[in-house]
Amino acid sequence: MYPFLSGSTRPDPRKGKKMTDTIENTWGKFQNELQQQPKVVGCLVCGFRSENEIEIEDFQENGCPDCTKEIRSLFVEGRLWFDKINGNTYFSNRVWVNGKIVFVMPFQYGYELQFLHSALKELKERAYTNTTTLWELRDEQGIDVYYSSTYGKKSEMFKEFN
Repeated sequence: MYPFLSGSTRPDPRKGKKMTDTIENTWGKFQNELQQQPKVVGCLVCGFRSENEIEIEDFQENGCPDCTKEIRSLFVEGRLWFDKINGNTYFSNRVWVNGKIVFVMPFQYGYELQFLHSALKELKERAYTNTTTLWELRDEQGIDVYYSSTYGKKSEMFKEFN
């Protein structure tokens, strides 16, 4: 039914000779063509484009160098713990920018929405934004801002990583 899959020979219409076509030969030709073409990466958001091998590796690991500091979405995940003995509330949180974890804030004192204010302060220190409130990010700059908080045990608090 499919003679080219079985490795059969067929006449070459250009030369009148027989040529052998197999899947392996076709795949080998395709791989050689791919290796000869230069590798290029690009960002669909800002138009960044590069053929440099070092920039390609950096792009694949960290994303677009022009867009990494530009916030399109922000998610703050807070975990709260209430110390019943002393009556204090503590929190830790993870901050995600554009779908990647940017930093984790370790266990510290604070109640209610303090974890959001601390996350914004850390974002300012890391030069992601210069706004004073998260609501400015959402309303004035059009950034998707999400947050969640859950009460849990002290052992469930986020640990710091770098």
